[in-house]
Amino acid sequence: MKVRLVLVALSIALVGFPSCGSSGTAETTDTAPDTATRDDGFLDAFDVPDEAGPDLQDVVDEDQGEPGIDINAPGHPHPYWKDVSWVTFWPANGAKATFHVVTTQVSPQELDVPGFIVEPVKMATSQDESFWTRLSFGSMKKPFDNGMAVYFDRKVPWRIKVKGVEVFDPEYIDPRYEIFDTTLEIPLDLPLGQTSNIQTLVHTNIAGIEAEVGVSVEVRAVSYDMPCPAPFQSPSGCAELRVTLNGELVGGLPMVCQLILHPQHHLLSWTNAPPAFSSIVISDAGWPD
Repeated sequence: MKVRLVLVALSIALVGFPSCGSSGTAETTDTAPDTATRDDGFLDAFDVPDEAGPDLQDVVDEDQGEPGIDINAPGHPHPYWKDVSWVTFWPANGAKATFHVVTTQVSPQELDVPGFIVEPVKMATSQDESFWTRLSFGSMKKPFDNGMAVYFDRKVPWRIKVKGVEVFDPEYIDPRYEIFDTTLEIPLDLPLGQTSNIQTLVHTNIAGIEAEVGVSVEVRAVSYDMPCPAPFQSPSGCAELRVTLNGELVGGLPMVCQLILHPQHHLLSWTNAPPAFSSIVISDAGWPD
């Protein structure tokens, strides 16, 4: 049975690391930025803790962002995404939006579902007693309904540490889940042309059948100033992240996930959002400003 992983974020989310075994420690590599014309088929206010963010080089290329931006400055501005800060990017605790989703079932369904972001919450399927931020789509209360939730830590600016995913769907009474052996750290402030990669283990449970499988994840920043799609259409200002999954978790074949993020309306679309949805697209009922 093929099991598929979802990442965020974030809601997400959600927004690569070279092989690090199962330690969950990221490394980065530089590659040439995308320059060719694209034809790839891709169409929950929190108080930010005082933890220091990651180091930032003193000067960056002018076409990637403002030189010398300090992400530890008040509001934690993004080093490359112009006029976007960590504090203002997040919707208010308990905020809601409506999303149009396509399910990954044998007979796919198209549904309009609510999206919520809430913290602090525990992940019921995990033995870890920690509290997390939860980004959810659809119902996470009723069996035989469609819903998916991503649990993560966002305390460090421009770093998402994903704990796991829970899924309800009509094919199962109990929720399915995928829990990382160590939290999966996703950098949201990569320079254009740089990737971050990691390999780790994932604990899965489907219909009471548990397994431990490997996964490798690559994150790449494709753009910090792309055209924003409908319903918040504009000629520029959105960010695109590309997440590529590989390994046992996805049957050994690469799965490419695309996320488009908006400075005020946050997650606009998530193409390939396994294990529950093949696509998630915001409607005109966005998160409150």
